[in-house]
Amino acid sequence: LTVHCIAYNHERYISKALDGILMQKTKYSFEILVHDDASTDCTQSILRKYEKKFPNIFHIIYQSENQYSKNPKTIQCIMIENAKGKYSMACECDDYWTDDLKIEKQIGFLESHPEYSMVFHPVKFVGNVGMMKDDRKYMQERDISVEQIIEGGGNFCASASICFRTKFDKMLPDYFYSTLMGDYPRQIFLATQGKIRYMPELMGCYRVGENGSWTQDMKSNIKKQISHWKEEMKW
Repeated sequence: LTVHCIAYNHERYISKALDGILMQKTKYSFEILVHDDASTDCTQSILRKYEKKFPNIFHIIYQSENQYSKNPKTIQCIMIENAKGKYSMACECDDYWTDDLKIEKQIGFLESHPEYSMVFHPVKFVGNVGMMKDDRKYMQERDISVEQIIEGGGNFCASASICFRTKFDKMLPDYFYSTLMGDYPRQIFLATQGKIRYMPELMGCYRVGENGSWTQDMKSNIKKQISHWKEEMKW
């Protein structure tokens, strides 16, 4: 397994994100692939401490210049090129996992069900006032259709909830690389490559409303929202 972690000025949250991965109780080996996009706070120094303590688990890419400002897709390409695991998960460095069996459950399912391309679960939303609602859609485990993935939009599957077969990242269509964000187009593509399974357990938290976050940036900029919707319509 490769756990993808994208970091930028996450000094307040990054330890919780990384500890949630390191606490996993699993028979499956995993690497933590971190891309730090030239953070200007203490994020890099925190990362170096983890890297020193767990040299066989962490693979950290430190940028001296911010790559997102040059081309938002550069980071996605770097992560795809460097992922070595048979499976991939993501945990943005302001999100975190809460179930220490998350890896075991999700990879265990995919290992025994080769016809599935992806499995995901609901998450709790965390804001400035603490825990908010969750995005649990169903109380029972079930399959999810391509139509549900498309109609659900980019927030239907939280990025911190997904586990998928890494091989599909080597097959991503051109539209993936023409979009600002990779989560939604990747989910649509994965839904066309195999079955999608939903697990009802809450196994992670997704942080919303933070300054500089994608959700906050989009919420406060209607022009960006319109531009993003137009790009989605082209797919």
